[in-house]
Amino acid sequence: MRGKIALYAIRIAVLAATLGSVVGCRMPLFRETVHVREESPALQAEFTRLEEEHATSTLGALVTDSRIGIGQWDRMYSIASASDDILNSRLGTDLRWSGLPFDDADVQIFMNKGKVVYAYLDREPYHDVENLMFATPQSVVRTRQITPARQDSYQPPDYWRAEIESFAP
Repeated sequence: MRGKIALYAIRIAVLAATLGSVVGCRMPLFRETVHVREESPALQAEFTRLEEEHATSTLGALVTDSRIGIGQWDRMYSIASASDDILNSRLGTDLRWSGLPFDDADVQIFMNKGKVVYAYLDREPYHDVENLMFATPQSVVRTRQITPARQDSYQPPDYWRAEIESFAP
């Protein structure tokens, strides 16, 4: 009896998945889930080192030197105010996302051949890619001196900011 019930359940699942793909329905039970991680202190440290040295590098070198271990990737995206729908629309995916922020953090997404391989929350100071653009491992990361606007009688000190070269899709 158990065997018949299990076989029946499997047939229903296969039928639901087939109908969902034929009709174009989103089947949330069968979608892959991406877990968005907290910001990597090691990657943040690589950006900070670059800024302190007023240096230039590539994004791929910074990721490799941070040893966060994301494997192969070919694009990085930065998405603010992220929700499942916004992320899937921008990335051309149909995924479930867990760990999305409820604050002003951006979501940084590394992809390889259209698949998400790593995603994390990026909080201030942001090291992100321009809106609606992407970066590659070969993207140049340059530091630029920033002079903040004067505030009444106080002139905040200059600081250095790493900027990632971005490309239009």
